[in-house]
Amino acid sequence: MNNAHTIKSVTTNIQDADSNSAVFYRINEGQKNKDLFIERLKNSQAQVVYVYSVEQWNCEDDRVVLVNEDEFLNLQEKLCNDVYPNWSKVKVIGVTGTNGKSTIVHLCQQILSANGQKAFTIGTIGVFDGEKELLPSPGATTPSAIDLKRILHTLSTYDFACIEVSSHALAQGRLKGIELISAGFTNLTQDHLDYHGTLENYFLAKVKILEHANKLYIPAGEDELKNLLDKASIKYTVAPQVDVSYLKDSFQMSFNLKNISLANSLVVEALGKKIVIPTDIDLPKGRFNLFSYEKSSYVVDYAHTPDAILNLCSETRKAFPNHKIITVFGCGGDRDRAKRVKMLEAALPSSDEVIVTTDNPRTEDPEQIISDIVKGHEDDKCITICVDRKKAIDLSVRSYSRDTIVLIAGKGHEEYQDIMGVKHHFSDIEEVKNKIEILKNEDN
Repeated sequence: MNNAHTIKSVTTNIQDADSNSAVFYRINEGQKNKDLFIERLKNSQAQVVYVYSVEQWNCEDDRVVLVNEDEFLNLQEKLCNDVYPNWSKVKVIGVTGTNGKSTIVHLCQQILSANGQKAFTIGTIGVFDGEKELLPSPGATTPSAIDLKRILHTLSTYDFACIEVSSHALAQGRLKGIELISAGFTNLTQDHLDYHGTLENYFLAKVKILEHANKLYIPAGEDELKNLLDKASIKYTVAPQVDVSYLKDSFQMSFNLKNISLANSLVVEALGKKIVIPTDIDLPKGRFNLFSYEKSSYVVDYAHTPDAILNLCSETRKAFPNHKIITVFGCGGDRDRAKRVKMLEAALPSSDEVIVTTDNPRTEDPEQIISDIVKGHEDDKCITICVDRKKAIDLSVRSYSRDTIVLIAGKGHEEYQDIMGVKHHFSDIEEVKNKIEILKNEDN
């Protein structure tokens, strides 16, 4: 590593690198990706660029060092240890699984704080100490190996980091060198098959969390996950259910009871002693956030998989058996198409009405995504199609003659819509709040 002593930062973002930066850049197949790298390299001030290219390739720029995949990861680890030496001072709790990761790390952070520990979270929402954003969002559920160690180093005055661990992160070795003081596996349902190919590969990626932990906790009642782990001869501990009778009503729902019970076990394991769950503990932004107006309640939730939609709708039906339930959701573009109709079929049994709309279409046609969702259900009279998400929320957030709950699912905390590669500002929470204010003003 030439001039390693002058390197003061390590990054995967070649555009933001300065003359004291080492960049790690992976080039995937295709000439287009090589051309994009060359263009970015011309405008970069990076001191050195370590490149792993999937295809055989040469580069004339003397700043570029071509390495194989093992060298690529090992050099990252060595440089990060040199440049960000304090990352290892922070104890790390990790949570993987299809649904519930954001909620559980948020709950872990609150429980740790209530028990005298300074803790922060890293995940889908960003880097937070409770509701306080500590650092700009790294742009991924689990940051790159480099960004993760940079964040831990920067926040090394904290006792604990509670992090969401995605299947992508585990498959790509983003936790390389990091030991988890406790680890949880929430559940496993269909998601990210566009990346992993099969549910088995998805599961095998998830259980890589045990390469970083000595013990794995799972929630009670996750029989399918239990069976998969048993079949693979993987040891685990079922988190005992905690008493939620003194907590907010949202914890009475079975999926949130599982979440807080798993969070409790992870913190107990991390601290090695009994703990207290604070009475004011709350769910994170965009997770069963409840708003009310007259006889109606409006819930904004991040549920974006068939299992999450099923849990959201069925648990709401159990909790409010006499209410009318309207579910609003869409599906993301450029993702697993097979789960689209399954999302609808998960919502229908517990919903009186379903409004199918747009989520993050990305580069796909929103109307084609909706067509995939309603395939085989085109004549179902309880289904309404409204392509414009803003109009769909406007249509559903209104005054009803009977007790009604509107479930607005899929985006939760997100404050954008990704359309043809451009992120436009959009927030389900803002739309609901604004519409409620309009309704109140109309009544005055």
